[in-house]
Amino acid sequence: MSKKLAEIRSILQEHHEEMKNAIPLIASENVTSPAVLFVEENLIPLVRARISIPWF
Repeated sequence: MSKKLAEIRSILQEHHEEMKNAIPLIASENVTSPAVLFVEENLIPLVRARISIPWF
């Protein structure tokens, strides 16, 4: 059992090292940048309030 755990740990460490130098193309692996969060939290509500389209 210990040998299996060591093998799994090694595989996970290799994966993490690869991801440090990779460009993640799968959406679930991407990290949202602070700039995008700022726009979502501050600018989109302003646009909605100004144009008042219910589905926007």
